[in-house]
Amino acid sequence: MTKNDRLLILILLLIGFIPWLVSSQDQTEGVAYITLQGKLYRRLELNSSPQPTDIVIRTPRGENTLRLENGAISVVDSDCPDHICQKTPAAKNPGDVIACVPHELLIEIR
Repeated sequence: MTKNDRLLILILLLIGFIPWLVSSQDQTEGVAYITLQGKLYRRLELNSSPQPTDIVIRTPRGENTLRLENGAISVVDSDCPDHICQKTPAAKNPGDVIACVPHELLIEIR
């Protein structure tokens, strides 16, 4: 292996790390989009509050209590019959979803 081969390998490795460096520096906080009956109800910055914050959502179909804490959002109380939304882990990463089907509530992290 010649000196030029080593230089070429080093350059290719550095080029391969550029996207990782750019994406790690350009991270924005997650945003929770809360949708009720297919319409945007509220948009929340996940790290906007240093203290745990509870949000109560009341609809004709029922009531859900959401908790915004440590950069994540979760359903801590619901009066739906199955409570699947309460059993779903807290959402904090883009692509995470929490759904309460009986109340037509959807929480998406983007």
